[in-house]
Amino acid sequence: MDGKTILCEINPLAFLEVDLPWASSTQEKPTPEAVLRFLCPAEERFNFDIERLLGRYRQISTESVRLFVAPAEQRILDKLIWPLRNAKSSFMVGNYLATVSLSGMVSEMVAMLLWEITASQINGRAMMKKDEEILFGREFENLGQDRRVKVLLA
Repeated sequence: MDGKTILCEINPLAFLEVDLPWASSTQEKPTPEAVLRFLCPAEERFNFDIERLLGRYRQISTESVRLFVAPAEQRILDKLIWPLRNAKSSFMVGNYLATVSLSGMVSEMVAMLLWEITASQINGRAMMKKDEEILFGREFENLGQDRRVKVLLA
């Protein structure tokens, strides 16, 4: 060693209050605080503050017009509404990578929804999947993000 102290995190992927064999040794039920500690980033895990969590919620909840109701259509709920809620809650607990990932996924789903509800036509008839393949080289949903944006703009 070169005299430097090496710090390490003991089993950072484990939720010790739930995972065996640790959980069986205590026989205690995990508390809501233990769940929050597991969800929060490493730097806040042992010093999380409910006010900081609520502050992040307020920070990400600044839209002037809020969604009042969502259609009870399962695909919209599964692909748009719940992922957006999960992105918001990820931001709230400080999981910014998940926030960005989920937001990107929702953007992709919105692009595909826009394509589906657009009555795209070719030669006076509704465009079919085979038409998409001929025009774009593959079906719309299999295009890259940049190409999908260009198609939607056109």
